[in-house]
Amino acid sequence: MSADDPAPEPSVSAPPPGQARSGSGAPRTVLVTGGGGFLGRHIVARLLARGDRVRVYGRRRYPDLAEAGVDCRRGDLANPPLLQAACEGVDTVFHLASLADIWGSRKLFHQTNVQGTLNAVAAASGAGVGRFVYCSTPSVVYRGPISGGDESLPYPDRHLCVYAETKAQAERVVLGANHPSFLTCALRPHLIWGPGDTHVIPTVIDRARHGRLWRIGDGRNRISISYVEDVAAAHLAAADCLAPGHPAAGQAYFIVDDEPVNCWDFIDEVLAMAGAPPVRRRLPVGLAGAVGAVMEFWCGLAGSRRAPVMTRFLASQLGTEHWFSNGRAKRDLGWAPAVDRREGLRRMFAQADAAARPARKNGHMSPAKANDPRERKNEAGAGKGRPAQTAGGTLDHVAAARGHAAPNADELLARREAARLSGAGPGKTEARTKNSPLKWIALLVAALLGFLAVWTMHGMLAGPWSPLKP
Repeated sequence: MSADDPAPEPSVSAPPPGQARSGSGAPRTVLVTGGGGFLGRHIVARLLARGDRVRVYGRRRYPDLAEAGVDCRRGDLANPPLLQAACEGVDTVFHLASLADIWGSRKLFHQTNVQGTLNAVAAASGAGVGRFVYCSTPSVVYRGPISGGDESLPYPDRHLCVYAETKAQAERVVLGANHPSFLTCALRPHLIWGPGDTHVIPTVIDRARHGRLWRIGDGRNRISISYVEDVAAAHLAAADCLAPGHPAAGQAYFIVDDEPVNCWDFIDEVLAMAGAPPVRRRLPVGLAGAVGAVMEFWCGLAGSRRAPVMTRFLASQLGTEHWFSNGRAKRDLGWAPAVDRREGLRRMFAQADAAARPARKNGHMSPAKANDPRERKNEAGAGKGRPAQTAGGTLDHVAAARGHAAPNADELLARREAARLSGAGPGKTEARTKNSPLKWIALLVAALLGFLAVWTMHGMLAGPWSPLKP
């Protein structure tokens, strides 16, 4: 998914309170690449709220942003002249546009994430832009389990997916370009979620609804998550701090919530609030990683553009610990998360329910159709300039399919505690899935053994075609 994919919320006509600006407080002219996407819209809303002149650069038209007074420029990261023109007269650039996915063409990832960032840096520095803030990811330092990681973590020699590899290369480009006349920094939010999410949470819910979500590992792994409004505030804080001699110049920062969450407790909480079925099927981390390697190999061999159901990176992300400290960001940027998990979930589902209400009232889409990804795609591309969505749909469709308001976090926790006291446990009162987990595990193990046999016969364990080499 490209970072400039549009999202329907938040409304930029009624933005949240802006992040206080340091210094004189004079309005700036700011460019946001990927400003029509999920995070981009939250940053744009805050910039407008504090009186900055905002320009966005993306591949699509954004009529709602234009109506709010945003200068919308159409273009691609592969077009240096258009990028240069978009940077003219700009004080600060927030570079968000990227290709973010666990699968895809190495050439396309490099073209978008690495060469696109090189083009953006060259255009901004050539146009006299003074500040450049890059949206990176903790995946740039991820190779295995991390507990309490900080900015001293090195880049690994090899990454588990080409997305992480190319984002690391792009981050190095940005930080290496830092100069007293062109100040740069990189922010590393992890699993951004919240109102307007069109990717992470909707995809989890969609997979759970269609029985394509497996619980990987023992269910005790903790992860960092990043609420979108806090991430937007961190970007503004970083830009405001950038000045010659400031410690933020040329540095990267983890932008995450104060405390890690149990990965599967959080997923269970989201699914319960969405009215989606709980995840019962389990796979050990090692087996999931092996299955992912097999699927990557065969999908790569077949030239498939569709992401495998499991990859090594996905297995590791779902089954192992990876959480980080935000202490350095707090100290250097003067930033801190302001929205806790419960309040974030309340805001996210409240926004989704509010957006879905007119659809239910007008018969815009029936709950049955809202559950069908094909209908969501048709609806997303039909009429009135409605933007295309990712495969998981949006939370608006989740709310429409659910057909009623979600329980708030307090109600959900009360229900779970009552179930625990009654001995019911999650999912014990619900019907078992028709597809036996043992059947799927047996099929996956058979596929793995068959693949390893062929692999060994051809002497590929140490060869250049090894799927364990990214």
